[in-house]
Amino acid sequence: MRIGIDATVLPKELGGVGVYLLNLIKALSKIDRRNEYFIFVEKRNIKRFKLDANFHLLGVKNMPRFSRLLWEQTLFPFLLRKCKIELLHSPRYTTPLMRFGWKSVVSFHDMLFLLFPKKHSILKRLFYGRIMPAVAKKAERIIAVSSSTKKDIMELLNTSSEKIAVIHLGIDFSSRPIEKKNLQNFRKKYQILNPYLLYVGTLKKRKNILNLLRAYKKVKEKDREERLIIVGRKSKEYQNIHKTVKELGLEKDVFFTDYVDEKLLPFYYSCASVFVYLSLYEGFGLPVLEAMVSGTPVIVSNSSSLPEVAGKAAIFVDPHNIEEIAEAMQKVLGSKELAWEMREKGLERAKLFSWQECAKKTLNLYEEITGE
Repeated sequence: MRIGIDATVLPKELGGVGVYLLNLIKALSKIDRRNEYFIFVEKRNIKRFKLDANFHLLGVKNMPRFSRLLWEQTLFPFLLRKCKIELLHSPRYTTPLMRFGWKSVVSFHDMLFLLFPKKHSILKRLFYGRIMPAVAKKAERIIAVSSSTKKDIMELLNTSSEKIAVIHLGIDFSSRPIEKKNLQNFRKKYQILNPYLLYVGTLKKRKNILNLLRAYKKVKEKDREERLIIVGRKSKEYQNIHKTVKELGLEKDVFFTDYVDEKLLPFYYSCASVFVYLSLYEGFGLPVLEAMVSGTPVIVSNSSSLPEVAGKAAIFVDPHNIEEIAEAMQKVLGSKELAWEMREKGLERAKLFSWQECAKKTLNLYEEITGE
């Protein structure tokens, strides 16, 4: 079978979709020697891939997002026909609506564009509001990264349950555990001398950073020494977040790193006393697993997909309840026994999510669609 994977969606700075795409392709290359794969990727990202002989990298020019979407709908179908693709996997919401005989599977990571349309530009609302229903109707199958996302797809796109396959994301165990000496060197190099609570993710409003700050303020009022490190690319919301830090008098205790490279991120997780993730909505919640595989206790929202991912290995809180969040932080920080118990539960929970299993289920879906 000749399988195409559209990796042109791979961003320069990896987020959830980028991590998914890279690791899925890497895992597929380890388990499937029989099928021929054609990976369509922007030329700047070719160096990210080291794959087996049955995986062919086809470089296309680097494009801004909307130019890429236009290319996807106009020129890409003819390239797919030229390569005699039999099945196309589009890993991020959209796929060519013009087809020349191939089957199609599309991955949906969340339903943000339809659940929170006002958070996006008018252009995005118009484009995704029209194309996502068309894609859901035309694709042979849809991959949802969680049962929570599947439920949203069914409700918002009027799609049958049978058409949607839930395939969880995985986690990379290869870079953990990190040797104690290397962790000490990391702390020394970046001047992280105090224990700290950690948040990793974008700084968008739905990530609920303001309530994290308000709860952390209550923890500091109990004379705790822990700092708060916030890892993530600054967005329009940053000014409001920074203003809140000043209003709460936390300038000396809260640190913003901006974007952190994926090779350095495990060090931030592994050195943290607690990972706190109060997002109001997630399609999956990969940072929760990244913290768990690093042996870090997790406090997480009781919303959307997060209970599905964290299982019984985290402390769940109402993301709107400042007192409850602060109490959970104090509880973990104040008990080495509880922190250790949560560490062990988190490590066990993370073992249930692997990229190899994600790749196996995805490959099975490819073969089910094509009948091979």
